[in-house]
Amino acid sequence: MNEQARPATPVTLFAGPRGAGKSKAILSLLEFKPEGERWTLIVEELGNTMPDPGSLAKTGVAVRGAPYGCPCCTGNLTMRVSLARAVRETRPDRILVELPWGAHLAKTRSLFGDSLLAKSVSLRGLVIVIDVGAVDPADLPVPLREALDVSDTILLSGSGIRSEQISDFSRAFPGKQIVAGIQGSPLSRLLGPR
Repeated sequence: MNEQARPATPVTLFAGPRGAGKSKAILSLLEFKPEGERWTLIVEELGNTMPDPGSLAKTGVAVRGAPYGCPCCTGNLTMRVSLARAVRETRPDRILVELPWGAHLAKTRSLFGDSLLAKSVSLRGLVIVIDVGAVDPADLPVPLREALDVSDTILLSGSGIRSEQISDFSRAFPGKQIVAGIQGSPLSRLLGPR
């Protein structure tokens, strides 16, 4: 298949405050990677939370560090280059991107509408990961509320997630997909259709 005929690679973006569980959620998604597919992870930081890229490569997963700032402004070019290189060099079936907290998420989403980028990648979702023990949906900081407003999915992390907490987020953010927990089969819903 030549490059022009190749369908756009689906991309899922992950954002959330530091320590909310973004890296852990991304790594947990790897258990749902179909045999024979190639995935690329573009992560905020290599090292502490990500396993050795060499060991993941054996499973069909390429890992790239992305030392960019906000993908819509200071890191715009770096984000574009990271995505283009991932598609060209690893030819992935799916790309998962960990964004830095504080990125302008609405503008980052619009980046995927660019006619040149849209030929090779297709945004399939923006997931905000939040630790339910650290926030109350009735009293969210403005940056977190704004991030949740532009997201497709809210991934609740933390230990002992209660059904009332899930209900509180469902009421506070109607129409958003709410996924509770960063392990297990509900997490596979983040991947959506191919």
